[in-house]
Formats: sequence, C-alpha cells, structure tokens
Amino acid sequence: MVVDDEPTVRFVCEAVVRHIGYSPILAVDGEHGLDIFGQLLHEIDLVIADVSMPKLDGIEMVRKMFEMKPHSNVILMTGYTPEQIIPDNVLKLCAALAKPFTVQQLTDAIRKCLEHDHHRG
Repeated sequence: MVVDDEPTVRFVCEAVVRHIGYSPILAVDGEHGLDIFGQLLHEIDLVIADVSMPKLDGIEMVRKMFEMKPHSNVILMTGYTPEQIIPDNVLKLCAALAKPFTVQQLTDAIRKCLEHDHHRG
C-alpha cells in the first residue's frame, strides 16, 4: 500500500511497486491509509508512507498499524533526515527513505523489506 498526500509521489511509488510485480493499493492520507489497512489487514504485505500528511501523519498511522499487525513491513518517506523526525521506537520497526530518492533506492528498500519478511516466515 502506498500512502502519500502528494499525487506525484503516489504515482512514482505505484509505478515502482507495479514494476517489481506487486499490486499497489493507494491512499491519499493517513486516515485513508489506516482505514484501508484495517479492512485489508492480511492482504497488505508492505506499507510505503509519507511521514508528513494531513489528518493523520505517517508516524501515528504506522503506530496504529503496528497495534493491529505487529510485524508489518513499513517504509517511511520523509523530506527530512529520518533520524531527526522519526522517533527511535518507530524507526527501529521501519525502513526509512529520505526524499528525494531514486527509483533504485525505493526498489531496493521494497525488496529488502519483503525479503526480510520472507525469511522471518
């Protein structure tokens, strides 16, 4: 699932996810993302989310997602240095990408998260 309030970022992430063989689900903000996550809990393998969004920011959204599904795969995206803006207790549970990132960096992050999940079993 891709959660970002910026259409361009959503579009790029969607294209990358599709390109590597997955079917992305899109959400326009944290509330929307959390609603979809709750409905499709067992169908979502990975959440790619922006930190700064209206209604519900990415950090609060993923905290609530981890309450529903503790071993969720999450990549948080931020225009800031991830270590400065993402609390340690959330950062240790997620991968983080600083914007702007390349398509290759996003692809690598997705593969690393999903490979880690596969090995976790």
